[in-house]
Parts: sequence; structure tokens; C-alpha cells
Amino acid sequence: MDISQHCVVALTWVLTDTLGEQLDVLDEPLEFFMGGGDLLPA
Repeated sequence: MDISQHCVVALTWVLTDTLGEQLDVLDEPLEFFMGGGDLLPA
């Protein structure tokens, strides 16, 4: 996934183990501003 600088990113996910069992689900999008200098460096 390529994300450009200075844009809003919205993430959802489903985390599964090797057997396909769901470990975590995030249905409500997590939104953040990419390139604003307010997150930890990559």
C-alpha cells in the first residue's frame, strides 16, 4: 500500500492466526493524518 504525504488515512482490519481464527477486528475506521509530523517515524 502506498500512502502519499499530507493525506488522511482510514484503516480497518481483521487479524487472524494461522488457523484462520479471528484475533482482533476493527470495524470502525482508525483515521490519521499522514505527513503531519505527529506520528512516530517509520
